[in-house]
Amino acid sequence: MPQPQTQVPPQRTFELNPLPGIQRDGTPFASRRWTDGQWVRFQRGKPKKMGGYKAMTTIATGPMRKILIDARIGAYTAHLFSPFGIERLQFDPTSGVGGGISERTPAGYTPSAINTWQADLLVNTGGSPAYIVCSATPDMTDISSDTLGNLYYGDSTLLNPFVQITSSSTPLQVSGGICAIPPFVFIYGSNGLIQNSNPNNISDATGWLIGSGANIYANTAFVTDKKVVAGLPLRGGSAAPAGLFWSLDSLLRVTFQSGGVVNNFWRYDTISKKTSVLSKSGIIEYDGLYYWVGVDRFFVYNGVVQELPNDTNLNYFFDNLNYAQRQKVWVSKFPRYGEIWWFYPSGTNTECNKAVIYNVRENCWYDAVLARTCGAEADIFPSPILCGGENIVNTQYFTYTATTGVVNVNDTITFSGGATATVYRVLPGALNIINISGTPLNTNTFTCSPSGATGTVTSVPTAMEVDPVWLHEQQTDKTLLQTVTAVDSFVTSHYMNFNEGGAQPGPEGVDVQTRIVRLEPDFTSLGALGRATGAMTVTYLGASWPNSAAGTALDGTQESVTYPFDQTTNKIDSRFQAKQMAVKFESNTLGGFYEMGKIMITMQMGDGRG
Repeated sequence: MPQPQTQVPPQRTFELNPLPGIQRDGTPFASRRWTDGQWVRFQRGKPKKMGGYKAMTTIATGPMRKILIDARIGAYTAHLFSPFGIERLQFDPTSGVGGGISERTPAGYTPSAINTWQADLLVNTGGSPAYIVCSATPDMTDISSDTLGNLYYGDSTLLNPFVQITSSSTPLQVSGGICAIPPFVFIYGSNGLIQNSNPNNISDATGWLIGSGANIYANTAFVTDKKVVAGLPLRGGSAAPAGLFWSLDSLLRVTFQSGGVVNNFWRYDTISKKTSVLSKSGIIEYDGLYYWVGVDRFFVYNGVVQELPNDTNLNYFFDNLNYAQRQKVWVSKFPRYGEIWWFYPSGTNTECNKAVIYNVRENCWYDAVLARTCGAEADIFPSPILCGGENIVNTQYFTYTATTGVVNVNDTITFSGGATATVYRVLPGALNIINISGTPLNTNTFTCSPSGATGTVTSVPTAMEVDPVWLHEQQTDKTLLQTVTAVDSFVTSHYMNFNEGGAQPGPEGVDVQTRIVRLEPDFTSLGALGRATGAMTVTYLGASWPNSAAGTALDGTQESVTYPFDQTTNKIDSRFQAKQMAVKFESNTLGGFYEMGKIMITMQMGDGRG
């Protein structure tokens, strides 16, 4: 007698293929993009775990507001700008490992937490090393502030302190900032001020004087009634330097006009009178286009000013931005992956702790949780260098004169007033200390153990933050000194059900649960590691209704299931069901990495839904 055949519920197999990007605005149920993720980017439309990072040094003064990278034969350097001044870090061009920190703070500089820094390199036409030109303006708490700040310059290859930029021995000051448009330096600020030097001449008495002969190139103009806050070079044609300048409500263009009349060598154009800028450090050039964030949207300039469309995380960014800290928003780019990163302080955070990312190749947006205060993109050095944000050490700093011996890091230091501490950082003529007991005072003498060094304190000890400098896109993990930890990365799909079947039409009028009966992993990996991904997990997150929390059933019980897998796993079979569900992939193991390929899912009609 023939056996009755078991009826198999209808099923379908399809590729898991959400659109690239992570949808934060709107509802997850309505999204066709990935709906959640961390430490994940997109290439060829597919998710890929971001690279790891390692500390180049852990003893830079922070919070750093600007970093400038320079490369010379045998000397790769990073100049670091913080509220306390300017430091120089030399690092290995192959490994990125940093050496000692050198102090280059100008004489007479007054530390201030509200200083914003701008810095640029001015190439010398005579072939000598470049100058670094920089500005420290006290407008961190108010981008529209008219308070003047000082301008400085220094040889990029030396260790001596920077000096003030002067005109006929009078210090120049501006409220906006400084940029180099070789062979000129521009300064700018309140009431639309845009002023330029004579070519390759910022340091002598005639560098900024307008006159005849060699001085006819210098110029001063007031182009708008609003403060000018940023400037960048613009391609202006053969022997025609040009620049873009951002005021609080305008985009301006300055173009050099060769062969003109005396004092008429510069042309000033208003490109847009209806734009805005959120922060001085939130503007970047990428392959000839200029991107920035305004007070309520993103912009791009490609010959005309246009809004940069963002239907993915525009509200997520502006609704969560700590607007009182807007001047700390800064931008960098990762050209290898086509990415522009805007770092910002979210919620009640007073320093940047997150980033929104625009991928110019994939034309999509996503985000990351990462605390960094400034950075330099990969150009001279092949990897991005980002500063601070985590593993911060709070210290006290003071200057001293040595009497005998050499102070060493980790020395126990005992002051004549009875205070004790541990030496954390040693600079020429200065110390940072931690684990402080008592109150070290100016004029105290001190003794160190076990080094035996002695000396005298010559300044009032003050609080100082000491931060790491990070080299990014390094393998897969976080490396801090001798400690290596995994970097968690995950990505969560849009929501699917049997009726849609991954956006495919399903049976009409059928209201049933959805059961994922099989998932076929397809992941490649990093470099020469073949298809090895390390241990990963896949989690099915069920929801009973569009308003249900992910992973929560109608009765409030947990509605999710997690399966481990690795490069040897051919398929994952299950009987888990829910009305609709999302699929989450996660890598959180040392050496773990993934790059998603073609993931096939088989769905089956589940039980009826009440």
